[in-house]
Amino acid sequence: MPGEQVSISAELGDVVGPKQTALGEGWFINQHIVWQVGDEDVAEMNWRILKFKPAGSPSSVPDDLDPDAMMRPSSSRDTAFFWDGVKAHELRIQRLADGSLRHPPVPAVWQDKSVPINYVVSSGRGTVFSFVVHHAPKVPGRTVPFVIALVELEEGVRMLGELRGADPARVAIGMPVRATYIDFPDWSLYAWEPDE
Repeated sequence: MPGEQVSISAELGDVVGPKQTALGEGWFINQHIVWQVGDEDVAEMNWRILKFKPAGSPSSVPDDLDPDAMMRPSSSRDTAFFWDGVKAHELRIQRLADGSLRHPPVPAVWQDKSVPINYVVSSGRGTVFSFVVHHAPKVPGRTVPFVIALVELEEGVRMLGELRGADPARVAIGMPVRATYIDFPDWSLYAWEPDE
């Protein structure tokens, strides 16, 4: 004996992203699904899906970098929030008690040490404020020449880092750039790349 005829319909609610997650950069897709028998709704479900590009793996280390020879960034109680952000593919900027933003982070001497440091997550976009093409001396773990750029972020603070993926002869003040992240086996580093 046949059962009831069940139909299903799905409605795409919204798509949110891109978001940086522990799994990698992704988009959250919300759906509303309804099951019906005839004109009667018999079940419904809200469904959220994360579609993501997996975070980098050790094999994604660029050929011009040797993580075993490179100097690792040092982390302290006052900068751990920043480096934790880099590992999560976020640029975190310290927000002071008066609401102003500061980078590099300053010791939060005005507050109890057990209180977490307040920060905002940067868009990661900005423009080259100043730069230098480094030819010498050799830097452990890096291939010369490479470009070091002081970037003025959309949030108004300036941050120093390597500008990758750009011909040094074409780098210019005012050039739009965005943050990119390099994941080594045990640590992560941020850099800049052209935002074209």
